[in-house]
Amino acid sequence: GVAFMERVFNQVCLRNGGGKPSAVELLTDEADPHLYGGFLAHSVSSEVALAHGLKGVCTTMATGCTAGADAIGTASDMIAAGLADIMITGASEAPLTPIVVTAFDNISCLTRRNDQPVKASRPFDRERDGFLLAEGCGLLVLEEEEHARARGANIYGRVLGYASLSNAYHMTGLPSDGDALARTLRRVLAQARINADEVDYINAHGSSTQQNDLNETSAFKTVFGERAYRIPISSTKSVLGHALGAASALESIVCLCAIRESVIPPTANYENPDPHCDLDYVPNEPREARLRVVECNASGFSGIHSSILYASPDFQAASV
Repeated sequence: GVAFMERVFNQVCLRNGGGKPSAVELLTDEADPHLYGGFLAHSVSSEVALAHGLKGVCTTMATGCTAGADAIGTASDMIAAGLADIMITGASEAPLTPIVVTAFDNISCLTRRNDQPVKASRPFDRERDGFLLAEGCGLLVLEEEEHARARGANIYGRVLGYASLSNAYHMTGLPSDGDALARTLRRVLAQARINADEVDYINAHGSSTQQNDLNETSAFKTVFGERAYRIPISSTKSVLGHALGAASALESIVCLCAIRESVIPPTANYENPDPHCDLDYVPNEPREARLRVVECNASGFSGIHSSILYASPDFQAASV
């Protein structure tokens, strides 16, 4: 993506005497032969389809930091609608480039703890000052349940529901009341046809920015009421960093492994409690727990909130 285009830009732009790129003449013969495919966001999906001969639906989500959750949720919805039996889904991101770092620094959302990278990402901590950029890729194979059981598939969990809504508030800002996220969480519960008290663990977006972590905490209190104080909540961005579009795909894998291993991952670097973020964030140490239903949340610049509910393979919902 961006890293590829930065490299190509430096290859094909003629330099004037001052060493700066000139827009007057482009050295097109110097361009990478993979230039066209390199700048298409859809190339990743297409390459997977080409490599494995997949002739079903092949599409790409361009929803920023919620893209992983949106891709997984959309794939799940397609299977539920009978449009596919199996879908490969997820997200990848490689944002560690000068342009991307500059863009995020320009809106003051990156941590300034450059001398303490291991301590830099500290979701829900009073001293949090921004997120730590990361890169990565997370992929899941989703399959219609009977189809999976018939072939003896190794099943990690079930997708119970998916919801995504816009807050229509601001391209980079978030309201402190968390109302739009709360509406998203209520919708995913309704879509999954489960009660709020059946959620055993929440993997929060937890980006380690002041406004996001307050927004999420407010939304949890709105949706879960007093029980919000008893639900274990953690942000694995405290150890993985924020991989933008790939974040919720990676965190979905964390959720499914948490269900299988009966272990809740902690929020690392939680050292200074914030009086406004006063829930159980599973500070610094993992916690053993039997997990039936877990919630994976994502929020993104441009105002999108997405949420997926995962459950253990044998989960049976109570009547709503």
